[in-house]
Amino acid sequence: MPTSEKKKSKRRFKLLRGDCVKRLKKYPDNYFDSCVCDPPYLIEFMGLKWDKAKDQQKWHRRWLREVLRVLKPGGYIIAFAANKTYHHLACAVEQVGFVVRDMLEWIYLQGMPHSIDRAKVPKGLGTGLKPSKEPIVLAQKPREGTFPANHEKYGTGLLRIDDCRVDVGKAVPINVLEQYSGFGQVVQPDYETRWNEDGLWPANIVVTGPDKSFFYCAKPSKLEKDAGMDQFPVVTGGRATRRKEGSVGQNNGRAGAGRGGNLRNVHPTVKPVSLMQWLARLVTPKNGKVLDPFMGSGTCGMACMVEGFRYTGIELDPESQGYLDWARARIEWAQKNRKQLRKESVANVVKSQKKTKGFKRTLFS
Repeated sequence: MPTSEKKKSKRRFKLLRGDCVKRLKKYPDNYFDSCVCDPPYLIEFMGLKWDKAKDQQKWHRRWLREVLRVLKPGGYIIAFAANKTYHHLACAVEQVGFVVRDMLEWIYLQGMPHSIDRAKVPKGLGTGLKPSKEPIVLAQKPREGTFPANHEKYGTGLLRIDDCRVDVGKAVPINVLEQYSGFGQVVQPDYETRWNEDGLWPANIVVTGPDKSFFYCAKPSKLEKDAGMDQFPVVTGGRATRRKEGSVGQNNGRAGAGRGGNLRNVHPTVKPVSLMQWLARLVTPKNGKVLDPFMGSGTCGMACMVEGFRYTGIELDPESQGYLDWARARIEWAQKNRKQLRKESVANVVKSQKKTKGFKRTLFS
Protein backbone atom coordinates (compact mmCIF):
# COMPACT_ATOMS: atom_id res chain seq x y z
CA MET A 1 0.00 0.00 0.00
CA PRO A 2 1.50 3.36 -0.96
CA THR A 3 2.64 5.39 2.04
CA SER A 4 0.62 8.39 0.83
CA GLU A 5 -2.64 6.52 1.42
CA LYS A 6 -3.77 7.15 4.99
CA LYS A 7 -5.98 4.57 6.62
CA LYS A 8 -7.63 7.08 8.93
CA SER A 9 -8.50 9.56 6.20
CA LYS A 10 -12.17 10.46 5.93
CA ARG A 11 -11.86 10.26 2.18
CA ARG A 12 -12.73 6.87 0.82
CA PHE A 13 -11.07 7.48 -2.53
CA LYS A 14 -7.63 7.99 -4.00
CA LEU A 15 -7.20 9.54 -7.45
CA LEU A 16 -4.00 9.11 -9.44
CA ARG A 17 -2.85 10.76 -12.67
CA GLY A 18 -0.78 8.84 -15.18
CA ASP A 19 -0.33 5.51 -16.94
CA CYS A 20 -2.30 2.89 -15.00
CA VAL A 21 0.36 0.19 -15.57
CA LYS A 22 3.10 2.34 -14.05
CA ARG A 23 0.86 3.43 -11.19
CA LEU A 24 -0.24 -0.11 -10.35
CA LYS A 25 3.37 -1.33 -10.07
CA LYS A 26 3.51 0.55 -6.76
CA TYR A 27 0.78 -1.67 -5.30
CA PRO A 28 1.39 -5.09 -3.74
CA ASP A 29 -0.02 -8.38 -4.99
CA ASN A 30 -3.57 -9.33 -3.94
CA TYR A 31 -4.51 -5.81 -2.80
CA PHE A 32 -7.85 -4.95 -4.46
CA ASP A 33 -11.15 -6.80 -4.07
CA SER A 34 -12.48 -5.99 -7.53
CA CYS A 35 -11.84 -4.03 -10.71
CA VAL A 36 -14.74 -2.18 -12.35
CA CYS A 37 -13.74 -0.16 -15.38
CA ASP A 38 -14.62 1.32 -18.74
CA PRO A 39 -11.43 1.09 -20.82
CA PRO A 40 -11.05 2.75 -24.23
CA TYR A 41 -13.07 0.87 -26.86
CA LEU A 42 -10.27 1.42 -29.40
CA ILE A 43 -12.69 2.42 -32.15
CA GLU A 44 -11.11 5.86 -32.74
CA PHE A 45 -14.28 7.57 -31.53
CA MET A 46 -14.35 11.27 -32.43
CA GLY A 47 -10.74 10.92 -33.60
CA LEU A 48 -9.47 10.67 -30.02
CA LYS A 49 -5.80 9.66 -29.88
CA TRP A 50 -6.27 7.53 -26.77
CA ASP A 51 -9.04 5.48 -28.41
CA LYS A 52 -6.96 3.54 -30.90
CA ALA A 53 -4.30 0.82 -30.97
CA LYS A 54 -2.57 -1.10 -33.77
CA ASP A 55 -2.70 -4.40 -31.84
CA GLN A 56 -5.72 -4.26 -29.57
CA GLN A 57 -5.14 -7.53 -27.74
CA LYS A 58 -1.53 -6.55 -26.99
CA TRP A 59 -2.74 -3.18 -25.73
CA HIS A 60 -5.26 -4.80 -23.40
CA ARG A 61 -2.83 -7.47 -22.14
CA ARG A 62 -0.48 -4.75 -20.91
CA TRP A 63 -2.88 -3.33 -18.34
CA LEU A 64 -4.74 -6.57 -17.62
CA ARG A 65 -1.56 -8.28 -16.38
CA GLU A 66 -1.15 -5.66 -13.66
CA VAL A 67 -4.83 -5.80 -12.74
CA LEU A 68 -4.59 -9.58 -12.41
CA ARG A 69 -1.60 -9.23 -10.10
CA VAL A 70 -3.12 -6.66 -7.74
CA LEU A 71 -6.52 -8.38 -7.48
CA LYS A 72 -7.07 -10.84 -4.65
CA PRO A 73 -7.57 -14.50 -5.65
CA GLY A 74 -11.17 -14.94 -6.76
CA GLY A 75 -11.51 -11.20 -7.36
CA TYR A 76 -13.68 -10.16 -10.31
CA ILE A 77 -13.03 -7.73 -13.12
CA ILE A 78 -15.85 -6.02 -14.97
CA ALA A 79 -14.89 -4.16 -18.14
CA PHE A 80 -16.99 -2.51 -20.87
CA ALA A 81 -16.28 -2.81 -24.58
CA ALA A 82 -17.67 -1.90 -27.98
CA ASN A 83 -19.64 -4.49 -29.96
CA LYS A 84 -17.05 -4.77 -32.71
CA THR A 85 -14.00 -4.84 -30.41
CA TYR A 86 -15.33 -6.92 -27.50
CA HIS A 87 -13.63 -10.06 -28.80
CA HIS A 88 -10.21 -8.43 -28.50
CA LEU A 89 -10.84 -7.53 -24.86
CA ALA A 90 -12.28 -10.95 -23.98
CA CYS A 91 -9.39 -12.77 -25.63
CA ALA A 92 -6.83 -10.62 -23.80
CA VAL A 93 -8.64 -11.23 -20.50
CA GLU A 94 -8.20 -14.99 -20.95
CA GLN A 95 -4.68 -14.72 -22.32
CA VAL A 96 -3.33 -13.04 -19.15
CA GLY A 97 -4.90 -15.64 -16.86
CA PHE A 98 -8.42 -14.53 -15.95
CA VAL A 99 -11.32 -16.97 -16.16
CA VAL A 100 -14.23 -15.51 -18.14
CA ARG A 101 -17.45 -16.07 -16.19
CA ASP A 102 -20.04 -14.32 -18.32
CA MET A 103 -20.79 -11.56 -20.80
CA LEU A 104 -23.21 -8.94 -19.52
CA GLU A 105 -25.02 -6.52 -21.79
CA TRP A 106 -26.27 -3.00 -21.16
CA ILE A 107 -29.20 -2.63 -23.54
CA TYR A 108 -30.51 0.87 -24.25
CA LEU A 109 -32.84 2.63 -26.66
CA GLN A 110 -31.04 5.93 -27.20
CA GLY A 111 -28.41 4.81 -29.69
CA MET A 112 -27.87 6.68 -32.97
CA PRO A 113 -27.58 4.74 -36.28
CA HIS A 114 -24.03 4.43 -37.56
CA SER A 115 -24.07 4.80 -41.33
CA ILE A 116 -22.62 7.00 -44.00
CA ASP A 117 -24.75 9.77 -45.46
CA ARG A 118 -27.68 7.91 -47.01
CA ALA A 119 -27.75 10.41 -49.86
CA LYS A 120 -24.56 8.75 -51.09
CA VAL A 121 -26.09 5.28 -51.47
CA PRO A 122 -29.21 3.93 -53.24
CA LYS A 123 -32.52 4.67 -51.53
CA GLY A 124 -33.35 2.39 -48.62
CA LEU A 125 -29.77 1.22 -48.07
CA GLY A 126 -27.14 1.99 -45.46
CA THR A 127 -23.83 0.78 -44.04
CA GLY A 128 -24.56 0.10 -40.38
CA LEU A 129 -27.11 -0.63 -37.67
CA LYS A 130 -28.27 1.39 -34.69
CA PRO A 131 -26.10 0.44 -31.68
CA SER A 132 -28.40 -0.39 -28.76
CA LYS A 133 -26.17 -2.38 -26.43
CA GLU A 134 -22.71 -2.45 -24.93
CA PRO A 135 -21.08 -5.77 -23.97
CA ILE A 136 -19.37 -6.15 -20.61
CA VAL A 137 -16.91 -8.90 -19.75
CA LEU A 138 -17.21 -10.50 -16.31
CA ALA A 139 -14.07 -12.45 -15.43
CA GLN A 140 -12.37 -13.76 -12.30
CA LYS A 141 -8.83 -14.15 -11.06
CA PRO A 142 -8.25 -17.88 -10.42
CA ARG A 143 -9.42 -18.94 -6.96
CA GLU A 144 -7.46 -20.68 -4.26
CA GLY A 145 -9.44 -23.86 -3.67
CA THR A 146 -13.22 -23.92 -3.67
CA PHE A 147 -15.53 -20.92 -3.92
CA PRO A 148 -16.41 -21.09 -0.17
CA ALA A 149 -12.77 -21.59 0.88
CA ASN A 150 -11.56 -18.67 -1.26
CA HIS A 151 -14.32 -16.45 0.08
CA GLU A 152 -13.52 -17.41 3.66
CA LYS A 153 -9.84 -16.48 3.21
CA TYR A 154 -10.05 -13.38 1.00
CA GLY A 155 -13.69 -12.23 1.08
CA THR A 156 -13.80 -12.53 -2.71
CA GLY A 157 -14.92 -15.08 -5.29
CA LEU A 158 -18.70 -14.98 -4.84
CA LEU A 159 -21.28 -12.65 -6.42
CA ARG A 160 -23.59 -10.66 -4.13
CA ILE A 161 -26.77 -12.09 -5.62
CA ASP A 162 -29.27 -10.99 -2.97
CA ASP A 163 -27.93 -7.43 -2.91
CA CYS A 164 -28.43 -7.16 -6.68
CA ARG A 165 -31.84 -8.76 -7.08
CA VAL A 166 -34.41 -6.96 -9.23
CA ASP A 167 -37.23 -5.61 -7.08
CA VAL A 168 -40.57 -6.19 -8.81
CA GLY A 169 -42.64 -4.93 -5.89
CA LYS A 170 -43.92 -8.35 -4.83
CA ALA A 171 -42.76 -11.81 -3.83
CA VAL A 172 -41.71 -14.01 -6.75
CA PRO A 173 -42.06 -17.80 -6.96
CA ILE A 174 -38.99 -20.01 -6.99
CA ASN A 175 -39.61 -23.46 -8.42
CA VAL A 176 -37.30 -26.20 -7.20
CA LEU A 177 -37.33 -29.58 -8.93
CA GLU A 178 -37.62 -32.24 -6.25
CA GLN A 179 -36.21 -35.29 -8.02
CA TYR A 180 -33.65 -35.78 -10.77
CA SER A 181 -32.21 -38.82 -12.49
CA GLY A 182 -28.50 -39.47 -12.51
CA PHE A 183 -28.25 -37.64 -15.84
CA GLY A 184 -29.98 -34.49 -14.53
CA GLN A 185 -33.28 -35.34 -16.16
CA VAL A 186 -36.51 -34.93 -14.25
CA VAL A 187 -37.90 -38.20 -12.90
CA GLN A 188 -41.17 -36.66 -11.80
CA PRO A 189 -42.29 -33.17 -12.89
CA ASP A 190 -43.15 -32.29 -9.32
CA TYR A 191 -42.36 -28.76 -8.20
CA GLU A 192 -42.06 -27.28 -4.74
CA THR A 193 -43.00 -23.61 -4.87
CA ARG A 194 -41.15 -21.22 -2.58
CA TRP A 195 -41.41 -17.46 -2.43
CA ASN A 196 -38.69 -14.83 -2.41
CA GLU A 197 -39.62 -11.32 -1.32
CA ASP A 198 -36.28 -9.78 -2.27
CA GLY A 199 -36.90 -9.82 -6.01
CA LEU A 200 -35.70 -11.68 -9.08
CA TRP A 201 -32.29 -13.28 -9.44
CA PRO A 202 -30.04 -10.76 -11.28
CA ALA A 203 -29.68 -11.45 -14.99
CA ASN A 204 -26.74 -10.80 -17.30
CA ILE A 205 -28.50 -7.93 -19.07
CA VAL A 206 -29.34 -4.40 -17.96
CA VAL A 207 -32.10 -2.63 -19.87
CA THR A 208 -33.44 0.88 -20.36
CA GLY A 209 -36.88 -0.28 -21.50
CA PRO A 210 -40.03 -0.89 -19.45
CA ASP A 211 -39.45 -4.63 -18.81
CA LYS A 212 -39.35 -4.96 -15.01
CA SER A 213 -37.80 -8.43 -15.13
CA PHE A 214 -34.32 -6.92 -15.43
CA PHE A 215 -32.31 -4.18 -13.75
CA TYR A 216 -33.38 -0.89 -15.33
CA CYS A 217 -30.87 1.83 -16.16
CA ALA A 218 -31.16 4.68 -18.66
CA LYS A 219 -28.29 6.71 -20.08
CA PRO A 220 -27.13 9.57 -17.82
CA SER A 221 -28.90 12.92 -18.08
CA LYS A 222 -27.19 16.31 -18.25
CA LEU A 223 -27.97 16.86 -14.55
CA GLU A 224 -26.26 13.58 -13.66
CA LYS A 225 -23.19 14.24 -15.80
CA ASP A 226 -22.68 17.72 -14.35
CA ALA A 227 -23.40 16.83 -10.69
CA GLY A 228 -20.79 18.46 -8.45
CA MET A 229 -19.28 20.49 -11.30
CA ASP A 230 -20.77 23.94 -10.71
CA GLN A 231 -17.29 25.44 -10.42
CA PHE A 232 -16.39 24.44 -13.98
CA PRO A 233 -17.31 26.49 -17.07
CA VAL A 234 -20.01 25.44 -19.51
CA VAL A 235 -18.48 23.90 -22.62
CA THR A 236 -19.55 24.82 -26.13
CA GLY A 237 -21.01 22.32 -28.56
CA GLY A 238 -17.93 22.69 -30.75
CA ARG A 239 -15.60 21.52 -28.01
CA ALA A 240 -18.02 18.79 -26.98
CA THR A 241 -17.98 17.27 -30.47
CA ARG A 242 -14.54 18.54 -31.52
CA ARG A 243 -16.09 20.21 -34.55
CA LYS A 244 -16.32 23.80 -35.75
CA GLU A 245 -19.14 25.72 -34.05
CA GLY A 246 -22.35 25.53 -36.10
CA SER A 247 -20.87 23.17 -38.67
CA VAL A 248 -22.75 20.27 -40.26
CA GLY A 249 -20.17 17.91 -38.79
CA GLN A 250 -21.18 19.00 -35.31
CA ASN A 251 -24.47 17.16 -35.83
CA ASN A 252 -22.83 13.98 -37.10
CA GLY A 253 -23.54 10.94 -34.93
CA ARG A 254 -20.00 9.70 -35.37
CA ALA A 255 -18.79 13.00 -33.91
CA GLY A 256 -20.95 12.57 -30.84
CA ALA A 257 -24.07 14.43 -31.93
CA GLY A 258 -26.45 15.08 -29.10
CA ARG A 259 -23.59 16.09 -26.83
CA GLY A 260 -23.94 19.73 -27.68
CA GLY A 261 -23.28 22.81 -25.59
CA ASN A 262 -24.55 23.85 -22.18
CA LEU A 263 -22.62 21.00 -20.57
CA ARG A 264 -19.72 20.98 -18.15
CA ASN A 265 -18.85 17.31 -18.33
CA VAL A 266 -18.26 16.48 -21.98
CA HIS A 267 -16.33 13.27 -21.48
CA PRO A 268 -17.43 11.18 -24.50
CA THR A 269 -18.34 7.95 -22.67
CA VAL A 270 -20.02 8.83 -19.36
CA LYS A 271 -21.86 5.86 -17.83
CA PRO A 272 -24.90 6.06 -15.51
CA VAL A 273 -24.09 6.12 -11.80
CA SER A 274 -26.83 3.60 -11.01
CA LEU A 275 -25.38 1.14 -13.54
CA MET A 276 -21.91 1.40 -11.99
CA GLN A 277 -23.42 1.02 -8.51
CA TRP A 278 -25.12 -2.22 -9.51
CA LEU A 279 -22.02 -3.64 -11.16
CA ALA A 280 -19.66 -2.67 -8.33
CA ARG A 281 -22.07 -4.05 -5.75
CA LEU A 282 -22.35 -7.34 -7.63
CA VAL A 283 -18.63 -8.14 -7.48
CA THR A 284 -17.29 -6.27 -4.45
CA PRO A 285 -17.56 -7.39 -0.80
CA LYS A 286 -18.97 -4.85 1.64
CA ASN A 287 -16.44 -2.13 2.48
CA GLY A 288 -14.21 -3.58 -0.24
CA LYS A 289 -11.53 -1.88 -2.33
CA VAL A 290 -12.42 -1.17 -5.96
CA LEU A 291 -9.85 -0.45 -8.66
CA ASP A 292 -10.69 1.65 -11.72
CA PRO A 293 -7.66 2.01 -14.03
CA PHE A 294 -9.59 4.14 -16.56
CA MET A 295 -11.39 6.65 -14.37
CA GLY A 296 -12.56 9.16 -16.98
CA SER A 297 -14.82 11.72 -15.32
CA GLY A 298 -15.30 9.58 -12.21
CA THR A 299 -18.67 7.86 -12.54
CA CYS A 300 -17.44 4.60 -11.02
CA GLY A 301 -15.94 6.57 -8.15
CA MET A 302 -19.30 8.26 -7.52
CA ALA A 303 -20.96 4.85 -7.47
CA CYS A 304 -18.42 3.52 -4.98
CA MET A 305 -18.99 6.46 -2.64
CA VAL A 306 -22.73 5.77 -2.63
CA GLU A 307 -22.15 2.05 -2.03
CA GLY A 308 -19.61 2.60 0.75
CA PHE A 309 -16.62 1.09 -1.05
CA ARG A 310 -13.02 2.33 -1.01
CA TYR A 311 -12.07 3.50 -4.48
CA THR A 312 -8.79 3.97 -6.35
CA GLY A 313 -9.11 5.66 -9.72
CA ILE A 314 -6.33 6.20 -12.27
CA GLU A 315 -6.66 8.58 -15.20
CA LEU A 316 -4.15 9.30 -17.95
CA ASP A 317 -5.94 12.63 -18.46
CA PRO A 318 -4.77 13.05 -22.06
CA GLU A 319 -4.60 16.27 -24.03
CA SER A 320 -5.18 18.38 -20.90
CA GLN A 321 -8.90 17.60 -20.93
CA GLY A 322 -9.18 18.02 -17.17
CA TYR A 323 -10.86 14.66 -16.61
CA LEU A 324 -9.14 14.06 -13.27
CA ASP A 325 -10.29 17.43 -11.92
CA TRP A 326 -13.84 16.70 -13.09
CA ALA A 327 -13.67 13.28 -11.47
CA ARG A 328 -12.48 14.66 -8.15
CA ALA A 329 -15.32 17.20 -8.06
CA ARG A 330 -17.98 14.62 -8.93
CA ILE A 331 -16.67 12.01 -6.49
CA GLU A 332 -16.39 14.52 -3.64
CA TRP A 333 -19.97 15.58 -4.33
CA ALA A 334 -21.15 11.96 -4.24
CA GLN A 335 -19.34 11.28 -0.97
CA LYS A 336 -20.82 14.41 0.59
CA ASN A 337 -24.36 13.48 -0.54
CA ARG A 338 -24.06 9.73 -0.02
CA LYS A 339 -26.97 9.36 2.39
CA GLN A 340 -29.37 11.17 0.07
CA LEU A 341 -28.07 9.29 -2.98
CA ARG A 342 -28.82 5.99 -1.28
CA LYS A 343 -32.50 6.95 -1.50
CA GLU A 344 -32.74 9.11 -4.62
CA SER A 345 -31.21 9.32 -8.09
CA VAL A 346 -28.37 11.72 -8.84
CA ALA A 347 -30.65 13.88 -11.00
CA ASN A 348 -33.28 14.19 -8.25
CA VAL A 349 -30.67 15.16 -5.66
CA VAL A 350 -29.29 17.84 -8.01
CA LYS A 351 -32.80 19.18 -8.66
CA SER A 352 -33.48 19.33 -4.93
CA GLN A 353 -30.26 21.24 -4.30
CA LYS A 354 -30.98 23.71 -7.09
CA LYS A 355 -34.43 24.41 -5.63
CA THR A 356 -32.88 24.97 -2.20
CA LYS A 357 -30.29 27.37 -3.62
CA GLY A 358 -32.99 29.22 -5.55
CA PHE A 359 -35.12 29.55 -2.40
CA LYS A 360 -32.18 30.94 -0.41
CA ARG A 361 -31.38 33.52 -3.13
CA THR A 362 -35.01 34.64 -3.11
CA LEU A 363 -35.11 34.75 0.69
CA PHE A 364 -32.00 36.89 1.11
CA SER A 365 -32.25 39.06 -2.01
